[in-house]
Amino acid sequence: MDFIYFADTPAQDLEGLPGDYPFTCDISTVLEHSGPLDFILVGKALDEKIIALCEQIRQHARWSLLPIFHYLDLGSYLTEIMDAKVDSFEKACELAHDIQQIIQTLPPILADDKDSNLLRLLLTRQHKSIKPIQDWQSPSLFRYPLLETLDPSIQTWVWLKSLQERKLIVSTQLIDRIRLCPHCDTGHLNYIDTCTNCHSIHIEQADFYHCFTCGYVGLQTEFIHGQQMSCPRCHTVLRHIGSDYDRPIEDYHCHDCGQNFLEPDVVAECLQCHEKNPTESLSVISIHEYTLTKLATMSVMNNTVVDVYALLDHLNFITPQYFEYWLNWYLQMAARYKTHHFALMLIHIDQVEALTQHFGFGFTHQLIEGVAERMRELIRTTDLSTRTSTNLLWLLLPETPADGCEILVKRLRAISDATKQEDGSQIAFQIGYLLSSELDLNHEQAKTLMHQLEGKITS
Repeated sequence: MDFIYFADTPAQDLEGLPGDYPFTCDISTVLEHSGPLDFILVGKALDEKIIALCEQIRQHARWSLLPIFHYLDLGSYLTEIMDAKVDSFEKACELAHDIQQIIQTLPPILADDKDSNLLRLLLTRQHKSIKPIQDWQSPSLFRYPLLETLDPSIQTWVWLKSLQERKLIVSTQLIDRIRLCPHCDTGHLNYIDTCTNCHSIHIEQADFYHCFTCGYVGLQTEFIHGQQMSCPRCHTVLRHIGSDYDRPIEDYHCHDCGQNFLEPDVVAECLQCHEKNPTESLSVISIHEYTLTKLATMSVMNNTVVDVYALLDHLNFITPQYFEYWLNWYLQMAARYKTHHFALMLIHIDQVEALTQHFGFGFTHQLIEGVAERMRELIRTTDLSTRTSTNLLWLLLPETPADGCEILVKRLRAISDATKQEDGSQIAFQIGYLLSSELDLNHEQAKTLMHQLEGKITS
């Protein structure tokens, strides 16, 4: 079989490797290879060079499904972005043959998008799954190497959520559950015990006594005087526990305000943005391993993988992370300057799946394309949009009062009505908005504001 050995040094001992094997350490040589190529065999090379090779191969129109094998022990990240470890050249040829056989059954790809590339890659590797690895240096503590290889700039949580909602992937195993800062989505948190009264960190766990005579509760050290114990308030000598005194349930003492309490308040301080959050406000993320569904296989074979909602991602679109950043900035501006106003609008798009099942993917794709074109005419150059879910479209509308929002809602409803079919089915919009003039600007955060509006629309 035709292959290239990619490494910085000649091959180490690998059973069955031909003596005149093609050898290179230059990625461009691989990408510009003119002849047939069945697989790449990776040897000893810098991790950065191997990652760059895999990224450029997977994002290359011609070589995106090319098998990549290794035979040396590598780290977990490199292992996940390659197809398999082989113990002989014969094994590499056997696996490459199996993959190439499946590739031959795939229809020509109609849309070169990240979803299609991912699903086609997994479909041609029967053993492959979307597997996370733990990485303490990563802001979110876990990474999905395969997804990063296909698109290094992608927000993996958003991508996985979209694929799940469209029933293209399914969880096969729960790996872990993590908590992230609700402001910057970072998992690097420092959990601090604080006083329940003044929130100081200057607290300590200590023993307490309770005087039955006067009811005073204080630190054990306050009651000890030489060889005897007495109440520091009423000076009663305390001899017998249970009759003169007992131990109260308080376990902690604050040195700043003097408060005694049973359990401290636990605060999670983000080590990146330095925000302090109650533990109950942290974002809880479940980390799963995923595999393809039967629907994904059918979608690949029918060339219907493309996310029709992605047509809406041209309306001054920014990623959810930057959308939250700008929303927080607008909140701060509105709090400081009373003449500064904005509106936050959410459009929940419904019935697209039903239309697809009834009229087919091509018809629905054209319908959404028409909707996106008409919406593009309504969106001003200063407006921003994002999607936090497959069918949740957000608009950030600066200097937009209530009557402006109502006009926009009316026009959006007209776009929805224009998609109505003879049987009554149509692309439906559920629309809600919040005005900055109605908010407590000194206490609002982008994430909680968006969660509040989403709850009103989708409940």
